[in-house]
Amino acid sequence: MSTAAPLGLFPGKPTPRLYDRIVEVLYGRVDLPHALARKYPNATREWCWQFVFPQKRWVNPRTGEQGRHHVHESLVQKAIKAAVRRAGLTKRVTSHTFRHSFATHLLADGYEIRTVQELLGHKDVRTTMIYR
Repeated sequence: MSTAAPLGLFPGKPTPRLYDRIVEVLYGRVDLPHALARKYPNATREWCWQFVFPQKRWVNPRTGEQGRHHVHESLVQKAIKAAVRRAGLTKRVTSHTFRHSFATHLLADGYEIRTVQELLGHKDVRTTMIYR
């Protein structure tokens, strides 16, 4: 499981002015694999590569360039565990629980099963049918 969801997966895009501010203030660059970074040198600043949950700023020791990295999944798991404990819930809750809840609510709100299938990344609609 990866908590590193590029913002390009979500609808919309900030205004150019807002995005420039994000890049300037929040070091809106990401570290890409070397081959990809060489092939697309400006990709590190593109909106579609930005992380929804950035963890911290990093500094490239060779260039001095700064950027952001994704939150490690263990931090998300710990935060969920703490929230469940504070809420006094007795059932087991994980990040995957949110995935199930998301699918169930979409179907309850009238979304087509094929739409939910696509959003969840299921190859076979039978996998998505468990939410009906």
